[in-house]
Amino acid sequence: WPDLFLEELEGMEENRRCAVLHEFVRSNRAEDLYLDFVTKKDSTKAELSDDDRRNYSKAASGYAHSDGGILIWGIEAKRQKGGDPESPDVSSARKPIANLRAFHSNLNAYIPEATKPTVDGIRNLIVWEDEKIETGYVVSHIPVGPTPPYRATICNNHFYKRSGSSFYPMEPYDIRDVIFRFDYPKIKLSFVREDMNLASDVHVYSLGVTIRNEGPRLLEKWKLVVDIP
Repeated sequence: WPDLFLEELEGMEENRRCAVLHEFVRSNRAEDLYLDFVTKKDSTKAELSDDDRRNYSKAASGYAHSDGGILIWGIEAKRQKGGDPESPDVSSARKPIANLRAFHSNLNAYIPEATKPTVDGIRNLIVWEDEKIETGYVVSHIPVGPTPPYRATICNNHFYKRSGSSFYPMEPYDIRDVIFRFDYPKIKLSFVREDMNLASDVHVYSLGVTIRNEGPRLLEKWKLVVDIP
């Protein structure tokens, strides 16, 4: 979802991009495994505060160790009044950022410092609220990191992971798991079904199955079970 969402935004007209973010707020979109909202400490200044750096550093580490994700700058999220304490925060208000071009540039410049090592492939996309006065939002796409672990440099040097709608400091077993997560078979299945004859009481179908291993390890033992109700 994260990479597809960014591609869709990039292909939209500017006013449509902004409408998508407005809809998140209008519908109280909840934070989840792939989506996080964050406001800038001081939305009138382009410089990154320590809080801004911490938010970016934690998200870069957490999403890189998980399945990637989207961080949207300029939208406030909080728990709904009277909601379950365990429920995720939801987008509640637009907090556009001023001097957006400079802020965007500062975010890009901070990427190499956010984690050690640097998470490759992070992209920051400007979404204008009002381009004439340079206010708006930044959508940050953080991909899965290919060479973990990634230390969040400004967050007490912790390693983070995404769980539900929040980031948590990883335990030693979490770090071990992400280091070796690519060192196993990664199987993808695709199916094609064709109806050959449905005219009689005995229906005839053709089922094509493709099994592809995209991982570095050999898949030695496997079986395919097709259950037809």
